[in-house]
Amino acid sequence: MKKLFLKQSVCALLLAGLISQIPIGNAYAEEEQQMVVVYENEQGEKAIQDSGAAVEEQYGHLSAAAISADTETIDELKKDPDIKYVEPDSKIRIADNGESQPSQAAALEQWNLASIHAPMAWEDGLTGNGVKIAIMDSGIYPHDDLEIAGGFSAVDYTTSYEDDEGHGTHIAGIIGAKHDGQGIDGIAPDADLYAVKVLDQKGEGYLSDLLEGIDWAIAQNMDIINLSMGTADKSDALEDAVDKAYRAGILLVAASGNEGAGHPVDYPAAYEPVIAVSATDENNDITSFSSVGDEVEFAAPGADIPSTLPGSDYGMMSGTSQATSHVTAMLAILKQQFPADTNAQLRQLLQQYSMDLGQEGRDGLYGYGMIQYPAPESDDGIVPGGTEGNSSQDDVKENVPTEDLQALADEVGMTLEELEDLFAANGLDLYSYQNMGEIYHVMYQDVNQVSVYLLLEKIGLKREELDQLLAADSVTLADFASLEELADYVSVTGSKDFDAFWEEASSAFQEIGMSEEEGRNLYDHLESVLGSVSDDTIAGIESLRDRAKGIGDLGSLDDLEDGQRSELVSLWHDFLALFQLKAKFHLIEGDKETEVTAEELSRLADIGEQTLRVELYDTKDGFLLDLSFDGRQLEHVSAGSPEEAKPDVVPAQKGEEPERDAGEIKLTYKTAESAGQGSEKNQAHQDPEGQRLPDTASPIGNLVTAGLTLTAAGFILYARNRYTK
Repeated sequence: MKKLFLKQSVCALLLAGLISQIPIGNAYAEEEQQMVVVYENEQGEKAIQDSGAAVEEQYGHLSAAAISADTETIDELKKDPDIKYVEPDSKIRIADNGESQPSQAAALEQWNLASIHAPMAWEDGLTGNGVKIAIMDSGIYPHDDLEIAGGFSAVDYTTSYEDDEGHGTHIAGIIGAKHDGQGIDGIAPDADLYAVKVLDQKGEGYLSDLLEGIDWAIAQNMDIINLSMGTADKSDALEDAVDKAYRAGILLVAASGNEGAGHPVDYPAAYEPVIAVSATDENNDITSFSSVGDEVEFAAPGADIPSTLPGSDYGMMSGTSQATSHVTAMLAILKQQFPADTNAQLRQLLQQYSMDLGQEGRDGLYGYGMIQYPAPESDDGIVPGGTEGNSSQDDVKENVPTEDLQALADEVGMTLEELEDLFAANGLDLYSYQNMGEIYHVMYQDVNQVSVYLLLEKIGLKREELDQLLAADSVTLADFASLEELADYVSVTGSKDFDAFWEEASSAFQEIGMSEEEGRNLYDHLESVLGSVSDDTIAGIESLRDRAKGIGDLGSLDDLEDGQRSELVSLWHDFLALFQLKAKFHLIEGDKETEVTAEELSRLADIGEQTLRVELYDTKDGFLLDLSFDGRQLEHVSAGSPEEAKPDVVPAQKGEEPERDAGEIKLTYKTAESAGQGSEKNQAHQDPEGQRLPDTASPIGNLVTAGLTLTAAGFILYARNRYTK
């Protein structure tokens, strides 16, 4: 079924990608800003869609979207009463991990395991078995000592969640390295580790990527999210996201920060739904680098912690990042021990699995204490649900509060009574669930009458129309493994007819001179070409992408060597061949019209007063469309003049660097050695944002090379990522 979705989806995605990268789309790149918008209700969501902003990411479980928009559009959204927040899609960076100390596996001494009594948990058969942990970081490298259950990449430059920085792999080893007699031992070796890559090979990313990772974790029913990163800047969107994850039943654990005493606890650790963790050393003293404050909930070992590194290596790092992973692993052990407990109950229960240090009771250094298994004094009084005594587990279970159910009803545009009736009509009791995650599963993941009703209401499709779509393809609801698959099927199959597609996309296309007839021609052609998309097609697109990335960052086509110029032109021809297209270029000046080749265009910096006409044909010379641009328009492609009127809808590539507000949020992981220091290792990494032609490059060159080739590759790889993972 997923293969069917890919075949049907690529056409529409490719068409949008092709058109959006004709030079007008880049003319105002400098005016576009990447923002995150959090909305109150469906009216707010619609306001975003109708605003003219390019929606880069629409989150499935967060009431938010990442957009690219001009200042005027952003200001209008800020004034909308149905919009909660509009904030910059801030650059997030992790500080380098300092000089990690590589070690031979045999020389590693894991003092931290004895400190938290991890071997006692193993003796009790507790290894985190079956607990799903999302490690939000730079990814996880496929190390011999690690077993990766799956993952997701939220960054733009790769669909792989493999670690290309190193920090995520170190965190993963502390939590779940195998007990195989080699290397190191993880605290919860049988936990299911999921690599959620929200940071790139330089330890950088965007707030929208982190939100996408949290959204994925909610959708995948993760039990715990490990956030070994932090920022000093508050983000309303991030606070909403962690709150939504917590209400979905997920435990969130984050580093307090490495700025030391006198500095406040970092975000997201400082948010109430998140467990903030400080770091201790081998003597159970709080480390000098730990950020401390009232938000600290627990402490854990964080100085000179050995773990896995990319390759088959091992090494030691220090930081509250490392301490955080200890708490995550201990919670996995408790989740295995008390599987029916909610996240709130496990969070409270962890207080009984901690040794009180510092001032008696909770304090700003150690929180409730340093984690330790079993309970430091006695485990006789330990019961599920985080209570003491002989109470039964049923006595401490609590259902979802009515106020949370009311908020959920508001989200879907219903009254609480209507939502209750919808569940009841399908044999379900809305008030019987003990966490929001169970309800989200019914409403947004499982294919059932409740979820189908809500989906159809959202997209404005009648049940009879859905039944007709299914019958036409001889499929039933039982053929869909998740609501996401059904939604993809409906969105693609339900808009197969061109009229529906054109109604949605025409405003952007008409702005660049494409008629409805031309749109239909190209749409039909690409659908016929990609209707049988294969793994070879995907491989061909990936090859184009990799070749384009290999050319590097260019300030101008004048910088090209002959070999690079030839490769750019070769990319253009290979792109046309892959999608069975032909292109003709004409330079027009007055009554004189001259056909030119891609090779000749690649050598032009500008066309002066001439007009460039681009014609697309199929391989049988069937006309598809033509678009014309004069020299003045193409100058704006390079200059990004803010004075010119611009299209209402200009889809933008996330890979390009827009203007950003000065107040960037910098999410970082830091180690004791690295706070405030640069990294030669990281500086050696190539900037993924350099793998494109910048706005100062020749507009003709952009049209010939980067525009169509990279956009097509990007959109299809996006489709592949969404439908084949």
